[in-house]
Amino acid sequence: MEIIVSTKKRNSKGSASAKNKKTAKNRGNAVVIKVAVAVAAVVAVVVGVLYGCMPQYDVSEVPGAARELIEASYEINTIFFGEGLPTIGYEGMDELMGDSYSALTEDCPYKSEAEIKEAALKVYTEDYCEFLFEKAFIGQEIDFSNDDASVSEVVQIPARYLTYNGELIVRHVEDDERLTLNRTYDTANVRIEKKYRKKVVIAVDSFEDGVPAGEETFTLVITGDGWRLDDPTY
Repeated sequence: MEIIVSTKKRNSKGSASAKNKKTAKNRGNAVVIKVAVAVAAVVAVVVGVLYGCMPQYDVSEVPGAARELIEASYEINTIFFGEGLPTIGYEGMDELMGDSYSALTEDCPYKSEAEIKEAALKVYTEDYCEFLFEKAFIGQEIDFSNDDASVSEVVQIPARYLTYNGELIVRHVEDDERLTLNRTYDTANVRIEKKYRKKVVIAVDSFEDGVPAGEETFTLVITGDGWRLDDPTY
């Protein structure tokens, strides 16, 4: 008796089995690739977050920079909030736009608006200086209105410094418009509270007329020109 064996059917089963194995292998490889990509993405995010939080400056330089900036801020505060620049006096001065302005003394360290701005920008950030410059060279409009509108009053405070006939002149300021600048700091003991990528928060003990007045915190920002204070120290 002759037995005929169909090799075609056997080969078909073998081919299907091989295809199944190959498909399974490809699926396995795809899963591995997807997992690897996901892990790489997570790692990239974590690294990015960590890098974004890492200080981009030498932490050891912060206390010294803070000391110099805080001590330099005393003069800037006086110019903008306190006595102002020294003048020859207001007696007999003609009024300009309803306010008394005086010329500067010969030994005044700053003779122009540009020189004052330059000094301020060496201590404070540009953002904070925008407020200082508006107050000093443009003037401010202060709204004293309350929430229920029972009191409505808008007061225009003129610029403190003006350039008149090519010279810087200073407006006479009453005592109630000046700040009491009696606060100083123990700049020999600056403590770092928080560190960020391009800024740092420091803490320092303060004094009012030499009497301990608690701890104050300030933000310092690193710029292309070095460290700058981003908070007032008055």
